[in-house]
Amino acid sequence: MREIKFRGKRVDNGEWVYGNLFKCEHKDSDSVYIIPFVTNGSFTINTLMLNFISPCYEVDPKTVGQYTGLKDKNGKEIYEGDIVKYKDNLDPIDVHKYKGHVEYGNGSFYITNDFMSSYRWIDYEIEVKGNIHDNPELLEGDEGE
Repeated sequence: MREIKFRGKRVDNGEWVYGNLFKCEHKDSDSVYIIPFVTNGSFTINTLMLNFISPCYEVDPKTVGQYTGLKDKNGKEIYEGDIVKYKDNLDPIDVHKYKGHVEYGNGSFYITNDFMSSYRWIDYEIEVKGNIHDNPELLEGDEGE
């Protein structure tokens, strides 16, 4: 079974939290995105249940990213919004390394940068270098860094 989980930055202190994602509609306020830490199982949630889930964190919706189900060459989980360095393993002559960030669209995750987008994950040696929220400067500079 695929592991479906999310990460997001907490509103109160900016720390990353990982787990399930819930969008709660409140009649007196805007939507709130929360990530309760749940390791196994699934359940239905409503606003009354929020008082019984511990811990439960409100997260900034702009920072929410889904786990791709893949790990990089070092065993680190790859999430939507990660900045990665990658090398194409199909062409042994082309030793160029590229960098880009992970996005979701058209039903799948892909790596994109200023000049290309790729869905060919299996053909790449990938390493997570940071993410677009904490390290946007990593996207600047030469592709071969």
